[in-house]
Amino acid sequence: MTKAENPSEPFKRAVAVAVRSIAGEPELEVNFSAEPPSLKGLKAKLPLPSRNLPPGEVAVVRGAGDAYALRRAYHQDKLHDQYRPQSAEGAAMFEAAEQARVEAIGALAMKGVAKNLAAGLEQRCNARGLAKARVRADVPIAEALGLMVREKLTGEAPPESARNAVSLWREWIESRAGKDLDKLGPALRDQKAFARLTRTILKDLNFGDDSDLDSESDDSGDEAENSENQNKDAEEDADAQGETSEADLKDAEGEDAEDADAEMRAEPSDELGDAAEPDDAMKPWRPEPAFAHQDEWGYKIYTERFDETIEAE
Repeated sequence: MTKAENPSEPFKRAVAVAVRSIAGEPELEVNFSAEPPSLKGLKAKLPLPSRNLPPGEVAVVRGAGDAYALRRAYHQDKLHDQYRPQSAEGAAMFEAAEQARVEAIGALAMKGVAKNLAAGLEQRCNARGLAKARVRADVPIAEALGLMVREKLTGEAPPESARNAVSLWREWIESRAGKDLDKLGPALRDQKAFARLTRTILKDLNFGDDSDLDSESDDSGDEAENSENQNKDAEEDADAQGETSEADLKDAEGEDAEDADAEMRAEPSDELGDAAEPDDAMKPWRPEPAFAHQDEWGYKIYTERFDETIEAE
């Protein structure tokens, strides 16, 4: 890092490398902006970190990047749209469960990713005021269901800030859909099977649509059946890139990055290194719609003049 370089630059380069590696997309464009986070095609917009890189902010940026990367690697939009309920509330619950699924895949395989996602989730739960919930009406059912799906998939309890909020809904949800929630684990890597189970759960909770899921077109069925193979291909790409990610990270930062904060440099390498060696000891992790509440990150748009894009090399 040169004397004139913003201390956050090596960190942003490291995050960009990590996001591309986990996503299995070398051409993914990573942009850091004061605008709300988003993922559109091969363009990911992450929160703009402060110059002094506060630890909490670092976790939020990394968590956002990891969530988008996992979404890109293990999620098919067309299949998702095919099974998504028509009602707004049903769609929100369906989205919460699917985001929990893709994040669980990464969290179970990579320790660093699990920590990043957990930190980001804790921050979002705090931002949404879930700790202040006193009655069910204070907690959107989609929030509670997403956290319970995460718990089923990863074995991780909801974050401290959301435990009371989930408890307000837990008995009601489990009494109606508990048996079907228990079936989600084996479908973790099969988006089609997971989507169908989620629709069954929504029906258990009286949020199902009248649409007949069995009356799918042949083309849609063929595409859905390829979901698992494509997910496996994406995972293999991410694993292959994980083996060289540490070297790529060093190249991106250069010798000048040696003066950067040790944690800032070590964490991305850790999460990518773990990608090649799944941790069997990891327990399940938790769901969250991919930034469905983008305005709650606490970032305000004043100008786009200073937005920075980290392009693939």
